[in-house]
Amino acid sequence: MGGAAAVLAAPVFLGAVATGGWRAPGFDQWSSFVSELGATGSPGAVATNAAFAIVGACLLVFAAGFGVSLPGLRTIGALLVVPGAAFVVLALSPCSAGCPIALVDAGATPADAVHNAAATAGLLALSLAAMLMADRAPVGFGPAWFRPFSAIAGATVGLAGALFGLAVLVRWPGGIALFERLMLVAAMAWNTVTGGILLRGGAPSDAPRPRRCPPPP
Repeated sequence: MGGAAAVLAAPVFLGAVATGGWRAPGFDQWSSFVSELGATGSPGAVATNAAFAIVGACLLVFAAGFGVSLPGLRTIGALLVVPGAAFVVLALSPCSAGCPIALVDAGATPADAVHNAAATAGLLALSLAAMLMADRAPVGFGPAWFRPFSAIAGATVGLAGALFGLAVLVRWPGGIALFERLMLVAAMAWNTVTGGILLRGGAPSDAPRPRRCPPPP
């Protein structure tokens, strides 16, 4: 169930973002924060925040399934709880119009601060979980390319997040949109691939079969 939930999270989230312009006139994929779709007063707020809540629930189920399937990786399983909880908080504490950033924009509200903190914590935790998984994934968990993929995905989330923060500080709308979407796509890609492997039972597609001992003479 955990793997299926992780696989489901991506299309729900990406569908909500991709159709955002239809539900929220004035939303620009090349300059707007994704969270503006669910901002207080946005025409698409109810649908967007419902999608965020569903994604959060899916990721929490994924974290639980990960912990059950890989009990030796409890640290990573605990980290995966954070992005799930973060999406639920994003839904319950939407940002105000324009999604001002706490500590950067004077007009930021307490709800904005909670929203910003949840998003930051969720992405940092997922970035760390992916990079730890690249190092600690059990032998035979997924195909041979999973470890390097996990490292690249985790590093991409972290690097894109840092560039996103820089774009916010210098108020570069194009950079904000590009780097925010890059880190979110990388995060969802890792969730989907890892969830798909769990869904298959963690069996690799290209691992060598174990050798059988010859029968005694």
